[in-house]
Amino acid sequence: LPWAHDFGDGVLRHPVQLYESAAMGAFALLYVLAVLNRNAFVLTNGFYLLLGYYGAQRFLWEFLKPYGALIGPFTLFHLLSLSILLYAAVMLATAPVARPVNERAVA
Repeated sequence: LPWAHDFGDGVLRHPVQLYESAAMGAFALLYVLAVLNRNAFVLTNGFYLLLGYYGAQRFLWEFLKPYGALIGPFTLFHLLSLSILLYAAVMLATAPVARPVNERAVA
């Protein structure tokens, strides 16, 4: 991305915290809209959807950070992000089937 900034050490840096905040804000907006629409899948699996989204976007942002590679082009934080994403994928794949929300249901 062409708008990286050099702070005098010869390494181009991006405002990754801003990118991540914008990405998580977009997730929050979509999540709230899905909850307001009573999406049964989102209501049942919201935590794992958040983990999957966070792991995926964090994996991408790590390419913009100046950390040393550990395995191939991947840093330790890439591998941690992938483990979060894998955990979310397994939990979503094995989650019970979401049932429609009944407005008249009483706990």
